[in-house]
Amino acid sequence: MKAKYRPVNRRARPIVCICLLSVLLAWPAKSIAHDEWFRGLDLEPALGEASLVLAGRVVDVSRTGITVGGKGERTLLQFKFVPVLTLKGVFSRESLSLTSDDIGIQGFSDAAPLEPGQLRLLILGRSSQGYAIQRQSSSLEQAVPLLRDSNDGLIETVKLLLAVNASRERPRKVVLLWEGLRKQRGPAVIPLLAALERRSLLAVQTSGVMEAIAPHLSDPSPAVREQAARTLHSLLQDDYLEQPKLREGAVKALAASLEMADSNFAPRVAAFETLGAAGARALENKSAKAQLELDAPATFAEQAARLHAIGQLEMRGQEGAVRALLKQLPLDAPPTIQRAAEWALAHLDPMAGVKDVTLRTKEKYDTALTVVTEINVLGDLPPADAVPALLDVSKFTLDHTERYGFASACKKVADPRLVAPLTDMLVPSQQDIRWTAVEALIKIATDDAAKALQPHLREEMDLSRKLELAEFLGRHGIRDGYAYAIEHMSEPSLREQAVSACRDSRASRGRRTAQNPRDQQRC
Repeated sequence: MKAKYRPVNRRARPIVCICLLSVLLAWPAKSIAHDEWFRGLDLEPALGEASLVLAGRVVDVSRTGITVGGKGERTLLQFKFVPVLTLKGVFSRESLSLTSDDIGIQGFSDAAPLEPGQLRLLILGRSSQGYAIQRQSSSLEQAVPLLRDSNDGLIETVKLLLAVNASRERPRKVVLLWEGLRKQRGPAVIPLLAALERRSLLAVQTSGVMEAIAPHLSDPSPAVREQAARTLHSLLQDDYLEQPKLREGAVKALAASLEMADSNFAPRVAAFETLGAAGARALENKSAKAQLELDAPATFAEQAARLHAIGQLEMRGQEGAVRALLKQLPLDAPPTIQRAAEWALAHLDPMAGVKDVTLRTKEKYDTALTVVTEINVLGDLPPADAVPALLDVSKFTLDHTERYGFASACKKVADPRLVAPLTDMLVPSQQDIRWTAVEALIKIATDDAAKALQPHLREEMDLSRKLELAEFLGRHGIRDGYAYAIEHMSEPSLREQAVSACRDSRASRGRRTAQNPRDQQRC
């Protein structure tokens, strides 16, 4: 049937153009998300290594043109700073001059200029010439943060982090960060949250830590909410006591954060991931449970985080919705959403979920699409569910990436039934796949795994790995690596591994001679 021709309404064209122009003119030049230069700002490592930390005002900027190689030209910028406040180290001069090479401006293509009158935070280490900014940053704004004035909240954060670095007592470090989070607000808390995340195991045992983090989960800034959720995620993962009060407070604060109207998906993704780590308490909160119900979110990342939380919390009654979503996803959909849907379904309904994942794997393989996503999902499942599906996948002709993913999945599952397919991956020309397969066989730790590795001991060129193989073989009564262990006993860098390999080889020999009188007579 032929399509009917519809004439274009020429009068409508000017109206459409005017509407489109008005939308473009009204559209903001930058979103809030892009303006948040402080997202992920982590100052503690740099402050610990710095020799000089000060707040300096830019008083002069000069340019010098340099001809390089007789043909090329480059511009060297010279910045003159007047110290306003010295936070670490000693600086006795009236001004500090740094070049664009010292600051590393050439490494930032979209760097905002340093202009006279600005107050900047300088965290400087020592180079062969003198002072320079040595820490790696994602942007110039994070390398040389712009300060509002001498009372900027970031200055108080720097003072607090320097006090944390100077304290020798680990509990005291956590207390200092806890006090800072209770007093500070806004972007200045991001470095404090990042520092607390490093000490999550100790922080989760500190009374009142949830009350210090909770207000930041409702901060107007998406970057602050995201970092607060990620810090809380680390605390919940390390909460081996599963403290009810802590988890209830976390779920309540996360639910309030998810209810905030914001187009930025990053804090919502972090909140959903943290909600999954909260455990069964998340399903007892009506608001949190409502947020987990499947609907049509704005981004694949948010949908993936929600699906992962549903599977992690084992939300009963969601199997049908997850299965319907997975069937609607195209085979070439983004890996994040495919992996999350398959992982969630396999955890909600293991038997049917693994079957659906296996069928999807075959469909993707038949259409020449990569099956790495499905292999990774199988690697996260219990051996009873994953091994039969992995054995089916091993019959496919896999490419390099898929073979590496398969070896990695086998390393997680570590089941004796996977020895045969792993043996086929011990190819010396593919070192990354080969050693991952070796690690998987060592983790399986059966006599069959040792026999599979025995012919490949001579092929290993890395001495450290060769001794590790020799130690594993020795534990299973194979003494092929005993000579290598003896030869490297005198090398300091390999001595510990050589001793372990030698000890296991001799122990296995002793067990064997005790069991066999003929071997005992030979010894």
